Amino acid sequence: MNARSAESRGRQAPTTEGEVRPATWEMVSELRGARIPPVFPSICAASPRGLRSLPTMTTPISLLCDGCGQSASPAHFARRLQRLEWTTRYRPVHIQTLLLGGIAPEGDAAFLYCPEGNFQGEAAKLLDALRISREGKSAVLGEFQKRGLLLTHVLECPLEPGVKPSTAQQLIERQLPMVMARIRRSLKPKRVVLFSAEMAAVAGRFTESSLGSSVFSGPYGPWLLDSSAREGLMEGFREAAQRES
Repeated sequence: MNARSAESRGRQAPTTEGEVRPATWEMVSELRGARIPPVFPSICAASPRGLRSLPTMTTPISLLCDGCGQSASPAHFARRLQRLEWTTRYRPVHIQTLLLGGIAPEGDAAFLYCPEGNFQGEAAKLLDALRISREGKSAVLGEFQKRGLLLTHVLECPLEPGVKPSTAQQLIERQLPMVMARIRRSLKPKRVVLFSAEMAAVAGRFTESSLGSSVFSGPYGPWLLDSSAREGLMEGFREAAQRES
């Protein structure tokens, strides 16, 4: 088919409204001679105002730890979960005595349930007060569990750097309702023995009616497990922690 015959075939009757008119050689010729304004360069040209981007959040979100009420980082949460795992391994099925302190120690060596079994700081003082040998970590924690003892703190995490003593006491106050509810509903010990200086200001809040368990403290408040404690006081601590129901 030559160009002329194609041209004759392309000529058709005028179209009605709404129909699409097929292209003819005359139309193509007209388009070739027309000057079409450059459309794409104007579209692709950079805007004089520049591109606008949505604002992003630069301030990190602060979450509160449920175990201590402090603003917590991912490392803080990871450490808390690790200590909970250690403690759960030696939690008695039936808790006879819950030893309740104020603030968990900073170093893992002073944390009783640390698997390394170095038993320093609070852990060493507690074992010495109870006259439990510190030889052999598995045997030590096994004996602790066998006696029906469980150690915990109102603030289950160490204080973050820079926390003032006044702030620490406020954290303890805020955690009390949660701690009491956990003792009453979950732990359900037969008795609660209070120790550490941080518990002195809140010791009166722990009662048998609020916990459903007997509560014991020393003659001058919660027992202090330090070198200044007299042997007579430590004997009272042992009796309270290990008395028969």
